[in-house]
Amino acid sequence: MLSLVSVNLCGTLRANCQGSQVYCVSLDASKVFDRVIHSGLFVKLAKRGIPLPFIRMLKYWYSHLQYAVLWKGVLGNIFNIRRRGVRQGGVLSPFLFSIYMDELIRKFCSSGYGLYIGNVFTGCIMYAYDIMLLACSCFGLQRLVEAV
Repeated sequence: MLSLVSVNLCGTLRANCQGSQVYCVSLDASKVFDRVIHSGLFVKLAKRGIPLPFIRMLKYWYSHLQYAVLWKGVLGNIFNIRRRGVRQGGVLSPFLFSIYMDELIRKFCSSGYGLYIGNVFTGCIMYAYDIMLLACSCFGLQRLVEAV
């Protein structure tokens, strides 16, 4: 999965982790956004207790997507799109992608590395396909990146 992720090392933040520096790395997982396997997403939604009628609606929606190009008032031919990925710009897409990525976030949390505030793991901050990993050491940050 690392080949699908662009990494931007932020260096150290000017924050304290019980007297030490906090290290961060920014991951752009936008390519992963386009590679979400629908069947896997639907299984994960069901495991989360999402109502079956909602999952069926999403299955129908994602299996019947069609597009056409409108240019200078002329509508081109309708075509189907690929059967994977979540719709970029879709209102539900960040939520669906977060559900899909939850296992990775749990892996970060259970790694023993990363930043904690009290007993709360704050070593992974994510919205849509932007992921920020935080740790109190370069070693810990490296372990989080390797988990990707």
